[in-house]
Amino acid sequence: TKKFSGNQMLLAKLEYHFTYFPFIEPTFLFCDAAVIGNKFIYNDPVISYGLGFTLAESLVSFNDSEVFPLHAHIILYRTMESNDGNWGIEFITD
Repeated sequence: TKKFSGNQMLLAKLEYHFTYFPFIEPTFLFCDAAVIGNKFIYNDPVISYGLGFTLAESLVSFNDSEVFPLHAHIILYRTMESNDGNWGIEFITD
C-alpha cells in the first residue's frame, strides 16, 4: 500500500526458533519493526508479530497416481497498521 512505500527502509527483527512437533521443522515466534518511507519518521514504526513454521518435506498424494514432495512455509502474522489489525496468513512453497 502507499502507506508502506518509499525508497528507504530500516528493519529490526527478533526471532525465537524452537522444535515442538516432529513433522514440523523449527517453529519460530517473531516480531518485526520497520520504518519505511522517503524520509524516516522514527516515532511511527510499522510493527508486526506472529508465528511461523516449515512443514518437513513429505509426499503428498491427491489420487493414487500422483505423488510429489511438499516443502511449505506457513506464517501467521498481525500488523496493527494494516488490514484493520486482523491476522493474515502466508503460504509459501519451494
